[in-house]
Amino acid sequence: MRSRVVSVLAACAVALGMVAVAPPAYAAPPEKVRVIVQLDHKASANDVVKAVAGGATKVKKTSTMPYVIMEVPRPALKGLKHNPHVVGVVEDFADPPALASALPVVNGDDVQTLGFTGSGATVAILDTGIDADHPFFGSRIVAQHCFSDPTDDDGDGDEASLCPDGTTEDTSADIDSTNNASCVDAGSNICDHGTHVAGIAAGRAADDTAGSPPGNGVAPGAQIIAVQVFTRVNTASGCSPNPAPCVLSYASDQIEALDWVRGQAAANPGWNVVASNMSLGGGNNASACDGDTRKAAIDSNLGAGIATVIASGNSSFLNAVGAPGCISTAFTVGRTNNDDTTTNSGNRGPLLDIMAPGSSIVSSIDDDVYGTKSGTSMSTPFVTGALAVLRSAYPARSVANLMNDITSTGVPITYTTNAAGTTTNTTPRLDLLAALQSANVAPAVTVDDASVTVGEGALATNEGSATDADGTVTSVTASIGSVAPSGTSWTWSYTPPDGPADTTVTITATDDKGETGQSTFALHVDNVAPSVVVDAVTPADENSPVTLTAHFSDPGVVDTHTASVDWGDGTVTAATINGTSVDASHVYGDDGAFTATLTVTDKDGGAGSDAGAAVVANVAPTADITGPPTTSWNGQDIVFGTEGVPVAFQGRGTDPGSDDLVFGWDYGDGATTSHTSLVNPPAADGDPSPSIQPRDVVDAAPHTYAIACAATTGLVVSDDDGGQAADAVQVVILGTSADAGTLGVWQTDYRDKRANRHTTDEKLCLLSVVRVLSAVFDEKVPLTTMPQAVSALWPKNTKNPADQFDAHLLSLWLNVADGSIALGDPVDTNGDGTADSTIGAVIQAGEAVRTSANPSAATLTSFKNLYEAINAAG
Repeated sequence: MRSRVVSVLAACAVALGMVAVAPPAYAAPPEKVRVIVQLDHKASANDVVKAVAGGATKVKKTSTMPYVIMEVPRPALKGLKHNPHVVGVVEDFADPPALASALPVVNGDDVQTLGFTGSGATVAILDTGIDADHPFFGSRIVAQHCFSDPTDDDGDGDEASLCPDGTTEDTSADIDSTNNASCVDAGSNICDHGTHVAGIAAGRAADDTAGSPPGNGVAPGAQIIAVQVFTRVNTASGCSPNPAPCVLSYASDQIEALDWVRGQAAANPGWNVVASNMSLGGGNNASACDGDTRKAAIDSNLGAGIATVIASGNSSFLNAVGAPGCISTAFTVGRTNNDDTTTNSGNRGPLLDIMAPGSSIVSSIDDDVYGTKSGTSMSTPFVTGALAVLRSAYPARSVANLMNDITSTGVPITYTTNAAGTTTNTTPRLDLLAALQSANVAPAVTVDDASVTVGEGALATNEGSATDADGTVTSVTASIGSVAPSGTSWTWSYTPPDGPADTTVTITATDDKGETGQSTFALHVDNVAPSVVVDAVTPADENSPVTLTAHFSDPGVVDTHTASVDWGDGTVTAATINGTSVDASHVYGDDGAFTATLTVTDKDGGAGSDAGAAVVANVAPTADITGPPTTSWNGQDIVFGTEGVPVAFQGRGTDPGSDDLVFGWDYGDGATTSHTSLVNPPAADGDPSPSIQPRDVVDAAPHTYAIACAATTGLVVSDDDGGQAADAVQVVILGTSADAGTLGVWQTDYRDKRANRHTTDEKLCLLSVVRVLSAVFDEKVPLTTMPQAVSALWPKNTKNPADQFDAHLLSLWLNVADGSIALGDPVDTNGDGTADSTIGAVIQAGEAVRTSANPSAATLTSFKNLYEAINAAG
């Protein structure tokens, strides 16, 4: 057997991606577990299923590959793993798609959102081979090759090529139908590892329309070169410490593969090959291993613009990495968890260039499905895909600069490098967005006006420019308001809802790399006072409510408001606001024309006003003579008094206005009086009155009549605004004579032109009393002049009963008028000596007969005789 330098993975199982995945901390294992079982042959599936202790359920077999997926009781796992037909058992945990959860850790999702997917770049995957027709890759595998050169010189089968045609270098594979490796060989599905790594680097979910892809890889637009570099080893000594058979990768095959990739890149410059991914390695190297034979190939590729991205290994070295990752010009990758903690198994130390997530990553595996793997093998393609993304973003930038962009912008991860925890090292963790922006020039933003002033509710505007020296401005936004870009210019507009306010407006331009540039300007917003319109002021009487209705508007949409009305009489009251309507009412104490001014004030102190005319009409007062009490006689109310004795007149005046009132009395005998009642004595009321004091005044106005007479006493109540009301009462003043006169006496008194019993004035006054009280005089018999009185007292026809009745009736009335006979005096009408009526009653009874249509002579004579007797007896 010829001697060759062999690079063995830390464990064959690790190289093939068969890493035992710890169950997630958040999911407690169920009573039954679902497992993916790798078989020695596809035909062994039934035997393995039947042999499960406790029985297997939910059994599913893959269509072409030696896998069976099933649920088994947890205690049966040990026996299942020792089944001679079983190559390996991996629990099929229900992890969330790790590409979907790990990609955001490195901000790869943000980069893809910006449109940078690695399109136009190519990555080479030097691994166990790729399931070339897996839908996760679409048609983006542009070339395949196999380097598998076993050292089995004696033909004893110790080692075997894994190339599809069995040769040491297979060129027959085509990218449409044939893989670059025998995916089922050496008892393992060896293409799983390479397929998984390729999916992390460049898988694209949109290419798998029928499956359930876990999300995009890092560079879903990149092309892929698939290179198989592993050989099957069948001896225990060759595979130790792992069981035989296993797969190993010779350094010579790796060198040939690197050279071949460089040649493909040179022959196909349009592919723009940027990196070779080598998720493989072994050994314990605490310092650079630049004596490794692979360094020349790695350096040559680096010189050709192709980085070699290599896994650090999974041997739990705290301060060492595997080879060829220890080569100084390699781009060596360590592993983190999604929370940026380091893992126990991942090699680490100063030889690491970069770290990336590598725990429970779901990606593509053989037979068009997806599975979970962990290790630095999974971290490495994150970096490989990142280089493809950067190459597509910066086609002319050197790969060395791209590598520096990654390492200089990563998130620093500090970890211990010895068991005691006394020494540490810091390695950056990939941040693809930061790396993308490392070489980018941020946009430049300018503003035309450094300060903008506007009233609330008004449109504020500003303009400026947004340019990008090395790319394209993809958006322009503002911290408030809206921006309309146009070429390299932008226009900003905003309608502020409230003022006063001072704020800073930030204009942000974002370029195609997601980087931003900003500029600011000051925005000052002035408060705008409300605009007020008085719609109507309804007129009213004094001491009745005047109503004001109005509306207002305010551009300050968040303003609250208060309202008040100055009614023009020294009174200011609050108004009621309902939405933008305003209502108020007020009672004026006096008439007049007033200016009612409504003011609406916003929460910021801005005030707007409008005014309307409030017209208040005067209301006349009332007048009522309330005393003394009246007596009803012949259908009229009469105040009876006695000559020389004061009559206690009293009047009442009311007025809804706050007016001074004047009580004017006319007693009907030529005498008058006037009394003024002031609202606020001793001064007269102002005009208009400054207060609301409705009036209700009682005025006493006693009066003494000198002679017996009839009079009409009148009261006029006037307010100080010209309104007035009147009332009147009939007054009969009776005399105080003690000596009644017979008909003859009265005939003489009225016929004699000289003063006899009474003066002419007294005689006429007595006649006025008779006219008020009698139903005969002068309704039936005129009695307004002295001659008429004489005629009635001294009838010419002594035989006429009516005339005789009238004469004696008049003499009786004159006795009543001068006070010698009282209407209430008792009288005996039937001659029995007992009073059975009153003077007033017999007068009314006789007058009723006299004024009837056909009075009988006998009845008239009877009453005449009665009246004559009363006068004689008086």
